[in-house]
Amino acid sequence: MKKYVSIIVPTYNSEKYINACISSILNQSYVYFEVIIIDDGSTDRTKEIINNFNDKRIKLFVQSNQGVSVARNKGIMCATGEYITFIDSDDIIDPTHISGLLESIEKHNCELAICGYTTTRERLLAQTNSSLMNRSEIIESIFSFNGVKGFTWTRLFNRRIIEKGKFYN
Repeated sequence: MKKYVSIIVPTYNSEKYINACISSILNQSYVYFEVIIIDDGSTDRTKEIINNFNDKRIKLFVQSNQGVSVARNKGIMCATGEYITFIDSDDIIDPTHISGLLESIEKHNCELAICGYTTTRERLLAQTNSSLMNRSEIIESIFSFNGVKGFTWTRLFNRRIIEKGKFYN
């Protein structure tokens, strides 16, 4: 049975980047996902660009400007997937980003996968090279100067750990 993934994209005045971001998401080799875009009060053409995509997996929600954390939390509340990831509206991801993270979770029966990333001149590109850590190693690494670094979009969470932690309202 295929696992369903919710990809949450908070956006604010992202007309320069949102097309490339959404295109990279829709170009994933893993196709069982929804794209939940939370427009946080954009005043540019962001919503117009999003609405030009004709893909039923895209769900656009518009709210007044409240900040990226509120937008991500709203995305979590709207998500229906068993797994959740966050992609920033100015980033593009590799076509195997979701499949690689999901493969790591399933292969090692874990609740969180974290991948590395590479940078290009103008963008960050997610890569799916990852390492395995147990719970205590993750906690230690988060608080270590040389520990786990990265961005929200380098992680794929099992929805249960987000709900268990009540990281959203």
